[in-house]
Amino acid sequence: MTTAARREQDAEGLRGAHLFCQQEMTGAERIDVAGGQLAVFSRGNPARERVNQDAAALLPVGKKRLVLVVADGVGGARSGARASSLAVEEISRALAEACEGVPERELGGELLRGAILNGIERANAAVKALGLGAGTTLAIVAIDEDRTMRTFHVGDSTVVVVGQRGRVKLQTVSHSPVGYAVEAGLIDDEDALHHPDLHLISNMVGSERMRIEVGAR
Repeated sequence: MTTAARREQDAEGLRGAHLFCQQEMTGAERIDVAGGQLAVFSRGNPARERVNQDAAALLPVGKKRLVLVVADGVGGARSGARASSLAVEEISRALAEACEGVPERELGGELLRGAILNGIERANAAVKALGLGAGTTLAIVAIDEDRTMRTFHVGDSTVVVVGQRGRVKLQTVSHSPVGYAVEAGLIDDEDALHHPDLHLISNMVGSERMRIEVGAR
């Protein structure tokens, strides 16, 4: 499969899945899925002349459920890009395999949770096998048919749930020195954005010590 392109993945992944790897989009793309509409936008930092290391996936699970994935590559530009692309592809395949032949009513809950955790473990093994010293962060949201959601994350990519009036209802804690400092109340969000250690992370896919944080539903 090629990178640097949006692609729909049917044959080896979930039907109707959309993968976005190393995109340089000029505007948001809107996609109707699972009874709602999503807007997707991905673009590298224009101030840096390097490959966009980000990858994302929109993964419908049956007709009523959805898994969203964002990965931010770590390491040299092209190594990080390979790691993030590989991670979203492994998660898509793990979901497809777990859901194959399963009735719609049984696709959520623990089946979905187990498939995502398996996909993250597979992604970790695959990125380590590259032998490039690269890695990637992961931020995942699983949305069930009753619109409850569960988060999964590794590294400093953040899941933020915002209400209609802009109030933050949920925000995951970044696995980084700065993220933990914000959570502990030692610095505020504004200070964090300009902190000299903002680039440091303490957890990533592609590490022997990878840790998966799973949120409550």
